[in-house]
Amino acid sequence: MNILRYPFAHPLRTVGLVVPATILGALAIEKAGYPPCTLCLYQRVPYYVLCALLLTILPLADSPSARRLRRPFLLLVLAVLLVSAALGVFHAGVEFALWEGPHGCSGALDSTNIDNLLASLKETKVVSCTKASFWVFGLSLSVWNAIISTGLAALVGTAVLKKQDSVA
Repeated sequence: MNILRYPFAHPLRTVGLVVPATILGALAIEKAGYPPCTLCLYQRVPYYVLCALLLTILPLADSPSARRLRRPFLLLVLAVLLVSAALGVFHAGVEFALWEGPHGCSGALDSTNIDNLLASLKETKVVSCTKASFWVFGLSLSVWNAIISTGLAALVGTAVLKKQDSVA
């Protein structure tokens, strides 16, 4: 089989290869000394969900029951990938100062009075979501997450529209 056709012929297997590789890469970068911010950690959740979903379905991919559930499962994977892409876009927007991140994530302190300032200092995380700590080919990891998730969502979305017998 042509290697360029493989992802389209086996979209869930492709997702099953890319998703763990992506999360392992993020964990390796963290282990190398680049601590994640709160939004970075939120962006990992869809990847963990996808790993669990794929571990459930891929071993049973050729069973009759898996074939019956192909479309709902693909739609579920597609939804998780779209959430992941949205989280990546949101985080990239925070990094590029297009909008504010969650309270305590952007490093903004409420200094309207001393009590609010002290409360803000207690809640504020050390790692700011507004500054990417690691870049690959000029793009932050949040941008890469949006690209990877969108690409996989397009692949799975194409599979939803196609009629195939195989789940994987």
